[in-house]
Amino acid sequence: MIAEHSAGILNAMGISAESLVVGNAAYVNNVQIVRECTGIQVVAVFAGLLLPLPGASWQTKVKAIVVLGFAVYIANVVRVAIELWLLYAGLLPWSLAHGPLGTVLGVVTVFIFFLVSDRFIPQIGVFLGDVADWVSDRLRTILRKHEAASNND
Repeated sequence: MIAEHSAGILNAMGISAESLVVGNAAYVNNVQIVRECTGIQVVAVFAGLLLPLPGASWQTKVKAIVVLGFAVYIANVVRVAIELWLLYAGLLPWSLAHGPLGTVLGVVTVFIFFLVSDRFIPQIGVFLGDVADWVSDRLRTILRKHEAASNND
């Protein structure tokens, strides 16, 4: 579906594009859209953080996961269309349009998702803050032990 909708956006922009599925592989023209490009990993990580979250109702959690799934889908369709547009317009080679630019777009999108999630489910921001504090405390403890061991040598 991501290949089909990305091709639709490209066609609407005046760039000839066709989606094609061969076996388990989806393509927009000659560019394969692999499963990793669907964003399913983002939804899985988000669900893994959200489901055990204390203080938020199950109804809120399910709504958030459904909305996130839809938003990730739309974001990935747009991301694929932008990358292919940059390629077909001759602005960037595929190695730059897909690699570094795709990574930047993905990170920015995930950051925006967490900001929006925190707005509607404040417990997630508190939870992530607690996790960051725990990691920071653990790192400080490890560094102190390492410094103490170094000083004893």
